[in-house]
Amino acid sequence: MKSDIILKKNQETNQLNITIKTERLLMESTYSTHFCHYKKLFMNSENMLKVMDGNPWNENQIDNRHQQWVAHWNNNNPFSSF
Repeated sequence: MKSDIILKKNQETNQLNITIKTERLLMESTYSTHFCHYKKLFMNSENMLKVMDGNPWNENQIDNRHQQWVAHWNNNNPFSSF
């Protein structure tokens, strides 16, 4: 199985961006452009059956949480990011 780990440092912000790719998985640092993916995940009732209280989130809940994750990542706190 082939996998890649890509580390890039943003010269302007001095921030480290990470990407991990395998045949079945793509993990990236949290970006504001990922919001559409979080909507698909958290608004899907089948996905949410196994997490939190089992209920899908509305767009406002997802947006608030996503903004928190992006802010945590941008403040060099990647452990707080999804």
